[in-house]
Amino acid sequence: MIYELSVSPCHALTYSIRVSLTIIQPVKMSFSIQPVSQEDCHQIATFAQEAFGVQPLWPLLYPGGVPMITKQFETLVALEGSTCHKLVDDSTGQIASFAIWFVNEGDGYLTHPAGTGLNREPSAPWLEPGEHREYLEHIFRHGAARKKAMPEMHASHCYLAFLATNPTYYKRGCGSRLLAWGKAKAKEMGGACVLEASPVAHELRFYHHHGFQDVQRLDYTGAEEKRLFPNIETEVVQDLMCLPASAL
Repeated sequence: MIYELSVSPCHALTYSIRVSLTIIQPVKMSFSIQPVSQEDCHQIATFAQEAFGVQPLWPLLYPGGVPMITKQFETLVALEGSTCHKLVDDSTGQIASFAIWFVNEGDGYLTHPAGTGLNREPSAPWLEPGEHREYLEHIFRHGAARKKAMPEMHASHCYLAFLATNPTYYKRGCGSRLLAWGKAKAKEMGGACVLEASPVAHELRFYHHHGFQDVQRLDYTGAEEKRLFPNIETEVVQDLMCLPASAL
């Protein structure tokens, strides 16, 4: 596109300036939601480590890095009752985001896998025995008790166990696409969505933007933790959140 401008610095002279403007059209990216396979777990573990590695809880959960995370994701993907989705960039085949949901389609408290902090005796079997593992199991156990006290967990609901976005695809709505699946499923069942937000996601108000409400702060930095686990210096805080059925 070319514009011609006339500029008259004085009455005697007139300059003609030709300006060429190139309009760049934004590239529209196409994504598709697909089920996660065992073969995807290493790629997912790699960007999950990049996305969450700086958060206090993450090194406690997975001190073995990407190989340990990969193995844990392989277990969760194969677990009966889990619904694992990936958002794929159709032009490259790269995974843009990843989510693990547990869907309870009936009445009664749903038994979730050990390690997700719900109902079953929580444990961290991928870790070696010791204070480190005991501290995590303490966190899981207390988190489970607080979730179990929620009425929403005793009816149809969707529990988001994990959501991560590949840093390459930040700010493109990829996490929101997978979150929308769980919200739609919960609405279909007439139930709620429940999750534990990381400190970063909570501070950025990502889940608040999607209608989730704060239920309780799960703070594992108090006197009890210091007494039971004097050698654990990491301070772990999570936020229990709920999107009630009435808001869907």
